[in-house]
Amino acid sequence: MGNNKPRAADSDQWFLRIDGSVFGPVTRDGLLLWAEQGRVLPSHEVSQDKKKWTAAALVDFLEMRWFVDDGQGELRGPLNRKAAEFLLKSGRVAEGAQIVSMDDVEPVPESRSASTPGGSSTGENQECEQLRKRVQELEDMVVSLRKRISKINSDQDMVTLSKERDELSTELKNVKQQSETMLRNAEKDIRNLNRKLEAERQQVSKLEARLEDAFRQDNELSILSEAQKALQAELQQSRQQQDAAESKAAAATGEVKRLSAELDRLRQSLSDNESKVNGLAKTNAELTRRLDEALAGKKELEQAFAELLTESNERDCEYLRQLDELRRGSAQ
Repeated sequence: MGNNKPRAADSDQWFLRIDGSVFGPVTRDGLLLWAEQGRVLPSHEVSQDKKKWTAAALVDFLEMRWFVDDGQGELRGPLNRKAAEFLLKSGRVAEGAQIVSMDDVEPVPESRSASTPGGSSTGENQECEQLRKRVQELEDMVVSLRKRISKINSDQDMVTLSKERDELSTELKNVKQQSETMLRNAEKDIRNLNRKLEAERQQVSKLEARLEDAFRQDNELSILSEAQKALQAELQQSRQQQDAAESKAAAATGEVKRLSAELDRLRQSLSDNESKVNGLAKTNAELTRRLDEALAGKKELEQAFAELLTESNERDCEYLRQLDELRRGSAQ
């Protein structure tokens, strides 16, 4: 799986990133073949443009929905079905291990247990960052909308504002869907972490049992001492992994609460803007009614003026006629 030479841009080209090293491009079928061969693991990431990376396990067409259960509470995966079958046949797992579907268990991916940076948690952090940026954009739109509301003076502005309100509502729905998706993912992560904690507790119990058995042995004191030290080191490591898993669960819970608070604030902001728009619409309707009444009064005044002007002209004509008669009488 070495680096291939660059080729012409292809809408179906894919890249694979493993611990910072990028391989590809390959076609969709080529990437699927890598997954079937077991060369694509849950901690790996894929992309079509080498800018936006997604955890391989989240890409549907790779069909990484299968785990290998060793029968002792440990799951390996998720993997492609063919890769899981190859792992069983290779003899690298315990005898009696079997393949289980993601739908039948709540898996703990290997990338989680490794607890190393750059794994699948990177994709979740990127999703959180994108959602934060989107929330900031919506807040900026709300501020701009409030400024425009204060300057509204025409029906055209009202139409434009209504359109922007509808667009803001659509964006809020999108953010809500993204938030709900992240909430579901966080809840799933919490369940997975709880499952990992339970497995670690079981492992600690087994190690403690082994340590007690070692104490009961009377022969070969030097070997017993070394075995005791090894078991204590494993126990300490398991406890450290358990503490790290609990810290991740607490961080995920805090992120869920923060996102919920931001969503509630956006809903309240949208509700306030809708109230202002409704008030402006009522004011505009009242002004329109008054304008219509003024125009009707103006029309009546113009008609009365025309009648008065006609009457005045008729009187002037009568006065001129009488004056003319008086002149003729004086002349006689």
